[in-house]
Amino acid sequence: MDRNTPLYNTDLSVRERAEWLVSQMTIEEKCACFTLWLRNDRLGIDVSTCGGEGAHGVQARAGQGEAYPPTPTTSFTQPIGMAATFDRELIRKAGDVTGKESRAFENSVGKGGHCRLCPTVDLCRDPRWGRTEEGYGEDPYLTGKMASEYIIGMQDEHHYDGTPLEPGQRGDRIRTGAVLKHFYANNQE
Repeated sequence: MDRNTPLYNTDLSVRERAEWLVSQMTIEEKCACFTLWLRNDRLGIDVSTCGGEGAHGVQARAGQGEAYPPTPTTSFTQPIGMAATFDRELIRKAGDVTGKESRAFENSVGKGGHCRLCPTVDLCRDPRWGRTEEGYGEDPYLTGKMASEYIIGMQDEHHYDGTPLEPGQRGDRIRTGAVLKHFYANNQE
């Protein structure tokens, strides 16, 4: 795999590296990015995956086809219960723990997935929906606030060189990415 490309040139900005990568991709390769498993030998991309579920903590149990041993992680109450607290700071702290454990777990197992499938942002309008516990309820305002805080906690943006961020400043690196789930009307099966 060729790593002598602009993709791996750390003298370039993240934007320049990303623009180079996208400019080199075929339509088929771009469409392949919509999956949770990405590998592109031609462009030097090793396996990049989504690390799995994270709605209420890192799910790192074994016995479901995983290629790693069971790993103890923190399990919070389901999001519907977290939302009932109306405590945005608490939700951010839960996201922070999930982000830290996700990064540590993925670094230890080497799967390359520094993302988690969470949060669920679809509104829980029908209690018969099989994923009601994964959402923050039926209120769009509350769902938006809770999901935002969880993501902010997970990401913990920072700079590559480790310098701290000023309040409201965006860094050039995130700890763990959030992959939003079940956007709209998914609970009407």
